[in-house]
Amino acid sequence: MTNSINLHSKTNSADIDTKPLNLSERMEVPTREEFYTNYPFYKYWNSENNESLQMLKPINIYIHIPFCIQICDYCFYNKELIKSKDQVDEYVMYLCQEIELISKKYNLQNRQVKSIYIGGGTPSVLTEKQFKQLTDTLNKHHFIDKSNLEFTVEAEPGTFSKSKLEMYKEGGVNRISMGVQSFDDEIIKLSSRKHSADQALKSIDTVNEIGGFNINIDLLSGLAGETMDTWEKSLDTALSQKNQFIDPLQDENLC
Repeated sequence: MTNSINLHSKTNSADIDTKPLNLSERMEVPTREEFYTNYPFYKYWNSENNESLQMLKPINIYIHIPFCIQICDYCFYNKELIKSKDQVDEYVMYLCQEIELISKKYNLQNRQVKSIYIGGGTPSVLTEKQFKQLTDTLNKHHFIDKSNLEFTVEAEPGTFSKSKLEMYKEGGVNRISMGVQSFDDEIIKLSSRKHSADQALKSIDTVNEIGGFNINIDLLSGLAGETMDTWEKSLDTALSQKNQFIDPLQDENLC
């Protein structure tokens, strides 16, 4: 009878934490950070930190849009399946009311906004009218200098058009975080996502065609059906994409 083999008998879990990674020709040891699902984090929920949060320092704004066209199998963020335009209209209406109330309560209109990040969910499901309502409210109740601002919107392939991207630009958006997760169609399907790898590539091309956006491509390793080959393929595909972003402050031809 063949003896069973313990595949983990020589594995030292500490090795994983101390093995350096070659990152852009720099050898760095990976760190394990806490995962937060609320902001400010619980450890800052005290009187001392409440006072510091009200100081006239620049602020960063996060806005959550919980609606999605599908529920991905791996997702644990706050989200729900979009059912109707009225459902989203109501959410945006109350969101804008909250932005106004919080700004007045904490005198935020006098604090410069360093960055805005609209995440989800799938923020790109907002209609152009809904998005404009949101950005108009932000600009009305906050000190926003578009020339000195990083403004990111998460977008899923197939949920935005050229006209919607133009609306983003008008609202000050200069960074698109593209939720691709994988460039392998079978893995995308197993994750219960609706787009294809080809559609993701076309969406990236569309963003570049409009111009003026930095592009971030989100990928997830270890999804159902993932192998080292499929993961390397997704990484290679992402790295092969060219971002046509031009910073007008650094382009001599625009001076």
